[in-house]
Amino acid sequence: MEGPRVREIDISKPAQALRFIRFAEYVAVLGGLTMLYAFLSVMVANPDLRTGDRLILYLFMIAMVSVPVFVGYRGINRLDSRILRAYFITFPMLLIIMLFSLFSILILILAAMTQHDKSLLDEGHLIALIYLGPATVIICTGLVFDFLLIRMRVDSLGINLVRLLSNLKSQSGPQAKKVKRVNLNAGIWNSLLGGGLVLGGILLPLKSIEDLSLSILGYFVLIKARRYLQADIQSLLTLDKRRVILLLRAFDDDIPLPLSSFFLFPIKWVIDFSLEARLLNHFSYFGPFITVGSPKDPLPLPGAARAFLSDSDWPSQVIRWISEAALIIMYAGKTPWVSWELAKVIEAERVRNLIMIFPEIRHGSLYQDIYPRIECVRHVFQNTKWSEALASFQDYVYPRAILFRDDGSIIVIKSRYLNRDSYHLAAIIAHYLMLSGSTDAV
Repeated sequence: MEGPRVREIDISKPAQALRFIRFAEYVAVLGGLTMLYAFLSVMVANPDLRTGDRLILYLFMIAMVSVPVFVGYRGINRLDSRILRAYFITFPMLLIIMLFSLFSILILILAAMTQHDKSLLDEGHLIALIYLGPATVIICTGLVFDFLLIRMRVDSLGINLVRLLSNLKSQSGPQAKKVKRVNLNAGIWNSLLGGGLVLGGILLPLKSIEDLSLSILGYFVLIKARRYLQADIQSLLTLDKRRVILLLRAFDDDIPLPLSSFFLFPIKWVIDFSLEARLLNHFSYFGPFITVGSPKDPLPLPGAARAFLSDSDWPSQVIRWISEAALIIMYAGKTPWVSWELAKVIEAERVRNLIMIFPEIRHGSLYQDIYPRIECVRHVFQNTKWSEALASFQDYVYPRAILFRDDGSIIVIKSRYLNRDSYHLAAIIAHYLMLSGSTDAV
């Protein structure tokens, strides 16, 4: 049972709503691209459709599908109030095209049945019917949960999520422009190669495992392209003079997800690579988002700009960044070096600037992953004013982020759901509490 010095914010409801909205986003992007390819293929194969009213109709349908694809792509790894509002327009646009296509296919099926003419139908119509039915349901579900999410108030804060995100946006600044990339030319060439391989694997008829391997190889190349296109930390710090946003974590927590998930949904790895990459999309508007790079990965992973430091240089550099950072994001870790960094945060009296996040679980049970992390945090915080609150905290399953208040109490942001949005949302709400000074009202 939590003691009185532990305050909780439960984000389970918005995290659940975001889970359904994410499904709808992926359907909007993947399904929309499939429909665009189908419309363009029909226009190329049938010259009669490229003139008169039919051309106008097909161009209108292409435009109607393109908008949800673009908005859905922009929203996949972000939490943005404007995108959540835009779904009220883009999801219905896509639904109109889907229902029109479903109606057209059903008319063809009815005509084939009444005329006993199977030539009216082909395999593509049946595949489209099998796809469009579930896709329509998912888009409708996403629209419903988007409506609920916009009206939903964040537990104990008395503000809905869209208003919270808008308030944060109003306090943000522009991202640094013209930042040098790790290797721009290699990033561009790998993007072109990866995109070509993925497109080739899709367009070629699936006759063997080699065709499927072509697309999988393309996704790996696209991920490598993202690594080449990471911001160069020296260029970033030169162009962006704001105080840094420092990410501290164990190098083992850099791994985004088990490799098995790549083969289930490879495009997710490319677009929504990791929680860290999502945090970049938010915190980079408030300052240079930086971290120390693992010596095992000289080519940086997508996310914070990485400084590759020698064993003799990194302790002093990390201590300097801790003392200067506007905000410190730390993944609760189990390693001695993470405990050392946390001790330095306490020693520098920067705990009030700390957002502690529990990284996504990768193996084992929640208890097995989170319990040792909490025990390490408790050990470092012993003999501090927060030790009592941490000792009374016994929830080893649901915590997503922790804030430390000046009076020695803690705020725990928790969720019953494990989707990436629960971690992402916890970090954003913690940041909102810090910037708005709302911690005393929780």
